[in-house]
Amino acid sequence: IWGEEGELTGNLDAKQGRDVLDYTSYTDPVTVTYDSNGSLNTTATKIGGSVIGMHEFVGGESDEDTLVGQRYDSTNKVWLDTLWTVEGENEGRIDFLSTPDSIWLSGFENLTGGESNRDTFWIRDDGTVDGVIDGGGVVTGGNPLDDADSLLLSNGDENNALVSARQQDSDTVILSGKRINFKNIEPIIE
Repeated sequence: IWGEEGELTGNLDAKQGRDVLDYTSYTDPVTVTYDSNGSLNTTATKIGGSVIGMHEFVGGESDEDTLVGQRYDSTNKVWLDTLWTVEGENEGRIDFLSTPDSIWLSGFENLTGGESNRDTFWIRDDGTVDGVIDGGGVVTGGNPLDDADSLLLSNGDENNALVSARQQDSDTVILSGKRINFKNIEPIIE
């Protein structure tokens, strides 16, 4: 558990096992940027170096905590497409497609995808996000086809909504009373 007064100037290396970076008692907004195989590019509030080997991140008491998730496959030199599954109130997991890796999250009101991959945000039956879902945009000079993010909402029956570029004129979607704010859900060019 990472307390309000805690600060680390170096790296936080979890080594082996399933480890959690927990900001539960932290009252200021926190940001965790999970990046590049969870190794040397993952950063987090109050940690001066890199966060290595964490498998779960827990936000604090603020209603402005943000989790940014993206993963680079250094072998194939590509950013991996990402499935964000929200299954509870500001909680769920990130699955990096083409790998067995998952990152668990809870207490993060804002979710941000990568800039050079396809992010799919799936808001399941009991899932809610109190802040904003951000597809992450497209890298300058990038190809929108390589980064066509989407938002899928489901409520357990046949009333599902898929949000894509065709509905991008709005930054909010409501399905059966469930309100989701979003931005940077890129165009799908046919």
